[in-house]
Amino acid sequence: MKKTNISLVTFAVIIKVLNHFVSPIFFDVGPDSSGTGLSILLLAIALLNHLRKNNNCTNRCLK
Repeated sequence: MKKTNISLVTFAVIIKVLNHFVSPIFFDVGPDSSGTGLSILLLAIALLNHLRKNNNCTNRCLK
């Protein structure tokens, strides 16, 4: 897994934890959909990068 994908997944997890645990406990604010959407978007980008990398390798190896 590339460093970019690891960073994206790390940021997604941090945003998810902040949105669902830290904000409600310390700031008395409920989780909002923008934090969840952003974390899902980052995970989707990491997944697509990973699939694209594996697909290119598979196509090269088969030729």
